[in-house]
Parts: sequence; structure tokens; C-alpha cells
Amino acid sequence: MAAGTVTPAVAAAGGSQEGSGGRADSLVPGAAGGVMVTRITGDRVLVGADGRPTGLLPAEGRESIPVQRLTLNGESHVIPGDARALIRAGTLEERLFDVTTLAGERYRRTGGLPLIVTYTGSAREQNTASARLADVAVGAAEGRTVLESINGEALTVTDEATAAIWAALTGATGEEAFSLAAAPGIATIALDGVAEKPLAESAAQIGAPRAWESGYDGEGVTRHPGHRCE
Repeated sequence: MAAGTVTPAVAAAGGSQEGSGGRADSLVPGAAGGVMVTRITGDRVLVGADGRPTGLLPAEGRESIPVQRLTLNGESHVIPGDARALIRAGTLEERLFDVTTLAGERYRRTGGLPLIVTYTGSAREQNTASARLADVAVGAAEGRTVLESINGEALTVTDEATAAIWAALTGATGEEAFSLAAAPGIATIALDGVAEKPLAESAAQIGAPRAWESGYDGEGVTRHPGHRCE
């Protein structure tokens, strides 16, 4: 596989474009110390210490998909051509291609790509979409949680399963090259946010100060061997 880079592109509205409608066939030589980010499409992006992408390794069968690199609010996005129609339609969240955020420590600690998928259409379409996602996610996703309030579910997809999940969530439109639409029954696909609070805030939220005032200080408490502290 020949080496390549994200090539220059023409500027577009909505952000500063730094990269192209071209593609990269492999990682940039010498880009040591970067972080590898796997996107929902299964493509992998090498991100440098400055949060900017330095190379792209397409998933199998996606070598001909054009990519676009742009900067939005100071963060680098690498968007494949087959995702643009879904983003424009409001079905696919653009943050799923924010490689600066995905390369950050908070998301690296999740063990995969955290998603929120919501459903729409007839009950039959929704059930079919949910079942299709469940079939693909067996052994490839962690912590699937039903979110009844938004008619959806949250799941964390392992890097190895992203391409299969992408295929389950989308389908060809037949209207233009590299254009995809959401699979029947799928309403939206979004990045599940990862929030962190300092101890001063999180401890108060669970009533720890009141417990401390009552004399509970943790003395005598042992850690379960199956729990890991970081």
C-alpha cells in the first residue's frame, strides 16, 4: 500500500478547510508519537500531539472514498465523502469526525467509540433496525443501554466493529457517488458525550460531605478485587 497524505483542499463555508477531497492510502512516514483514532466508518486517522491529523488509513473497501479535512472551532475534522449527505440531513452528528476530540484522553479511556442511536418510522422498521444493530454489536459493543425518553440506545463500539456498525446504520441512496442515507428505522447517530467533573463537584453531588460530617471517613472499607481504580 503506497504512502500518502491528506492533501490540500478548497475552502468551504462553515469552517477553515485545511485538507482535501483527496485521500490518504496509509500513515504518513515518520509521524511517531501520534494517536490512532478509529472513526465510525472504520477508517483510522493518525492525530498528532497538536490535535491535527497527519495520516489516514481507510477501512477495507473504502480506499476510493474522498475525504475532507477542515477546522471547526479550533478542532480538526476529517469527513469522508459518503458521510456528507447524512451530516447535511441532520442524521449523522459531525462530532463523530472531530478527530481532535476523539484523540483526547477522555475518549481514549472509553475503550471504543461511544454512540447514541435513535429510531424512527414504523414499529416494524424500528424493531428491524434495532435487531440489525444488535446482531452486529454482539461481542463488539459494551454497555448497550436503552434510552426510552429519546427512543434510542447508547452503546460503545469497539474499534474492530466500527465498519460493520457503519454498514448496519447506513445504506446507499443510488442518487450520487459516495452518497449514503440512514438505514430504515434509524433517526439519528451521534457521539455520546464524555463529561468529567472535579472531585469538589462530584463528591457534593453524591452527598459525600454529609457523610463526612456524620463521621464516615472510609476507614475499614476494602476495595473489591474486580474493581480498578485509576
